[in-house]
Amino acid sequence: MSTYEKYINETIDSEYKLLSIKKEDEYSKIEIYEHTETGKKLVKITSSNRNDHIYRKIRGSNHPNLPHVYDICSSEDHLVVLEEYIDGVTLEDICHNANLNIKTIIGYTLD
Repeated sequence: MSTYEKYINETIDSEYKLLSIKKEDEYSKIEIYEHTETGKKLVKITSSNRNDHIYRKIRGSNHPNLPHVYDICSSEDHLVVLEEYIDGVTLEDICHNANLNIKTIIGYTLD
């Protein structure tokens, strides 16, 4: 574990509380945290898929359909990303729970 990743983990442990683990398998872990003072939520993604170039590209962008990426920490074997938590229904939920027509599908794709 790098010094920077250790710093990230210590900061999260001291200033946030874990709300839930959305996914955990041998390749990745997705955790939802809430700041103990402000109540602001964030997502911590730990992944063995080193796709940090994608996160670095969108970091700092202000796109209405993308979460704000707060921080990225990568090592030789994994990646840690801290990003904005956006409350709401996921695209996966929409796809599994609705009969979507082609116009709606294209609309989601274009967004």
